[in-house]
Amino acid sequence: GQPQGREHGLVEASLPAMRGLQKATGETTQICCLVEVENVILNQLSSRHPFKYSAELGARCPAYSCAPGKAIIANLPDEDREELVSRIRFKRFTPTTITNRRSFREELTKIAACGYALDRAEGLEGIHCVAAPVSDRHGYPVGAITIAGPASRILESEFEQLGNLVAEAASKIEFEYGQ
Repeated sequence: GQPQGREHGLVEASLPAMRGLQKATGETTQICCLVEVENVILNQLSSRHPFKYSAELGARCPAYSCAPGKAIIANLPDEDREELVSRIRFKRFTPTTITNRRSFREELTKIAACGYALDRAEGLEGIHCVAAPVSDRHGYPVGAITIAGPASRILESEFEQLGNLVAEAASKIEFEYGQ
């Protein structure tokens, strides 16, 4: 089950924006949702580069260690966000993984302020991701669009520019999804 809009499911509504984002960045583009405290990949367009990041559809990862999960959580209503954060059991996957609630809450505040989330090789060594939340017509975050790829191509110096591109794609999905 994927989130359903008025006329489209989230995957269908996201395809045009995903294609545009993949073309603009050349990186793997995914649409994800949150299930409990995990991020789930609903659809993916693979990078055009020979060396690429890709995952199985339906794959899950802890929401605190990936950009799309963090983007969704940061935009939940306060009560929902706090309840979810209280259920997370933090585990270190890489040297940059966030491993406590205080640091995670600080990260969520930054995400809510700028409109996009980052994964600085927090779930997988050498993989960076940039994601933005996708909300329904009531403003509730139902998913996130993300790009993922090697840190050698998704550079920290380009995070802001990429974040704005991903946030633009999320706005396009929200328009389609709300129709």
